[in-house]
Order: sequence, then C-alpha cells, then structure tokens
Amino acid sequence: QPDHPDVDWLPHTLNTSTFSPKDHMASRSHWGIGERDVLIGCVMANQARKSWPLVFESLAKMHGTTAGKPKIWCHTDTIAPIPGRGYWNLLSLAYEYGLGDHVILDTANLSDREMAQRYSACDATVLISGAEGFGYPIVESIACGVPCVTGSYGAGGELASHAVPPVGFRIETQH
Repeated sequence: QPDHPDVDWLPHTLNTSTFSPKDHMASRSHWGIGERDVLIGCVMANQARKSWPLVFESLAKMHGTTAGKPKIWCHTDTIAPIPGRGYWNLLSLAYEYGLGDHVILDTANLSDREMAQRYSACDATVLISGAEGFGYPIVESIACGVPCVTGSYGAGGELASHAVPPVGFRIETQH
C-alpha cells in the first residue's frame, strides 16, 4: 500500500516508451508474415479461466482474405498442461479447429521490448477470458497501436478498443 493519505491502492503502470508502435513489417518479418497476411495476437496464461477454445474457434470461423486464412500468435506460459501448471492443450486445439500452420505458439520469456515488437506485428489482439481485473495485454496492445477485442463485462472492457457484450456466461473455475 502506498504511503500517501489520498492513495489507498497502487495504480497500474505502463511504460509507454517501451510499449509503443514499432515498425509493423519489420516486426512481422521474423515469422515470415507478409504484408497482406492477417495476424491476430493473443497473450494469455494457460489457465482454465482463459478461453483458449473460444480464441481458436473464433479464428477458425474468420473468413480468409486474399492472402488466405488469418494467423494467430499465441503467447502463453505453457503449450500443454504439465504438473502444477497449464490447463489447455493448445496443440490439440489447433489440430481440432483445423488451424495447423496458422498458429504460432510462443512460450519464450520475452522482455517488454520484445513483447512490444510482437504486438506491433499484429493487426489486432484478443483477450477472451472468464474475467480480467486490469488486463495488461489489452493496454500493452493498444499502446503499440494495435486494437484489442475483449469482453465488455470486466474492467478490461473499459480499457479495450473493442468490447463485445457477452451472450452468456459459464463459470467453471474458482477465479
């Protein structure tokens, strides 16, 4: 708790000198993503409350462009459950939704500068979760000049460039 009489909470901070727009095409080049390709980003932990199946299903339902089916960069802590960590098997989800080589699975421990480069490579990002308090990936993406789509039901919906009202809820977790 901050030592100031007017502040009873610690505000979230964002380093906008690091999280700022980077060269779009230079950022895409390390993945071999072309100028006409559509790249969606998703930065979420591999937890039950993170709706990875909905992310993959949404991408699978997106119409292709002249460059083909959109691709997705998934930055997470683990691709599949391991003892003590992870809930979804992202490789299995990619297979089940027929996404194959349209998915970039990334578990690297990246610096903020490297994250800003990757956000800047995207055309949009998504954060589809059971609930978010603040949702750093939302504001990091927007700070890099990339719109973010999330649900309108949590604090993230107030921050995102595109907040989608829910059509239903599912509670399966203690979060």
